[in-house]
Amino acid sequence: MAAAEAAAAMSQRCRSCGARVVFVPSGRTTSTGMPIWMILDAKPTKRVLLVNQVTGIPVNGPGHQDTVTAAWDTYTPHRDSCPQGEAWHGRRLP
Repeated sequence: MAAAEAAAAMSQRCRSCGARVVFVPSGRTTSTGMPIWMILDAKPTKRVLLVNQVTGIPVNGPGHQDTVTAAWDTYTPHRDSCPQGEAWHGRRLP
């Protein structure tokens, strides 16, 4: 399955506010080996990042040698934009 198809398959709506969200694996697992999912806003936000032009890796601030700016699509955790986000923080989905 292509990456776009996989993302579309995981696209759903928030149960609290109805906004479109996507579920992506966090890279962590539970003690039983099940993936832990992050819920992100489906629409990315353009942000300017400082990037090392040699490695392409973002850096933490100005003053680094070979630093340039780059506009990247970033995704916001949905709990930060959902009006009821704090109520869901730390809860497990059924």
